[in-house]
Parts: sequence; C-alpha cells; structure tokens
Amino acid sequence: MDGENTKIMELDVTLDEREIIDYSLRLAYSGVLIILLTAAGVISLLMLLVMAWAVLSKGYKPPALAFLPVFLVLFSIYVPFGVKKSAKNAWATNESLHHTQHYRITENGVSDVESDYAWEDLYKVVETKSYFALFIFKDLAFLLPKRCFDDTTNNMIRQILRRKIPSAKLKFQD
Repeated sequence: MDGENTKIMELDVTLDEREIIDYSLRLAYSGVLIILLTAAGVISLLMLLVMAWAVLSKGYKPPALAFLPVFLVLFSIYVPFGVKKSAKNAWATNESLHHTQHYRITENGVSDVESDYAWEDLYKVVETKSYFALFIFKDLAFLLPKRCFDDTTNNMIRQILRRKIPSAKLKFQD
C-alpha cells in the first residue's frame, strides 16, 4: 500500500470451530449453483408428493424416472451436511486455524502478518451476527469474530468499513 499508512487499530483474533462452519456454509450457499440445487430439491420433493398421491389414491404406477426426484431431494439434504463435515475436517486438520491471527487496520487497508490489502482491493465485506468477513478474494476472507472485541471496538470496525469500502461491496446486518 502506497502513501500514508497511519495505523487505526490492531486486532488479535482467535477463531473457533463454529465460525469456520458458519463461514463455510455461507460461502457454499452464496453461489448460484447451490441455489439452483436447493430449488431443484424443493421441486423434486413436490414431484414426489404428487407422485405418491397419484400412486396411493389413484392406483397409478410410478414412472420409470421416479428415482430422479428422490436422488435430488437426498442430494439437497446431503449438501449442508457435507459442507459442515468438510469444515469440521478443516478445523481438525489445519493447525493454523487454531492460532491467534493478528490484523492491522490502517487508513490505506488491512493487513495480516504476511500481506497488505488496500481497501479498494477487497472483494467484499460482510457482517454477520457473529463476525465481520473481509473478503480478500471471492472465496477467501479475514474473519474478525465479534466475540473477540467489546461493543465499542465492533462499532469502530463497522464505522471504518463504512467509511473505507464502497457501499456496493458492503453487506452489513442492520
């Protein structure tokens, strides 16, 4: 980052397993593909109900492709469990997730111990009930758990982000 790099605040955060799971689920469910799969699951469930009604009340034989909606429903149910299991596995096997992370917020951007990111280079910023997610790439973010800070610090972080990040890249829970 060029020019003046006046430090605004330094933050030390330690993640927990719940935050990793929540982040993974939010990331998985933010894509168009997962929304389409969920819609396919709901439509398939409705198809199954109609087929079951037709078979039970009218005596119709189930169509040959009756397994397809069953598969889509099961797949739609499996996805969140698969994402959660993957996040738990990442937590269990990635020791760096257990270490305290140090972030520095300056007038020009945010940095960790390895890299500096200018405010304008952040992909997006999302506030959830539990944390601020500063996305440095589409699928990689710095997580700042709110439980690590008091209300005053959380409000300061929110104010800095509102001041530094274009509104099109901000998604706050208001």
